[in-house]
Amino acid sequence: MNMILKASALALVAVLAAGCSSNSERIDAVDATAQQAQQTAQQAQATAQQALSAAQQAQQTADEANERAARMLNKAGRK
Repeated sequence: MNMILKASALALVAVLAAGCSSNSERIDAVDATAQQAQQTAQQAQATAQQALSAAQQAQQTADEANERAARMLNKAGRK
């Protein structure tokens, strides 16, 4: 009876150790996924910032072209 108790206790410890290892692996996997998601978000933010900068530059170029066109129309209208 004492031997069965010891074997059961040993089996229980083995199962608990395996369960903890499994949980640790899951936590590591979740952590890795979270880090990957953060890197992706940072890359997306950098890309969005570049797009915003390009859009602002395009807007400024368009505004300047519109000003030139307005001046040309004014000049042509006075002739």
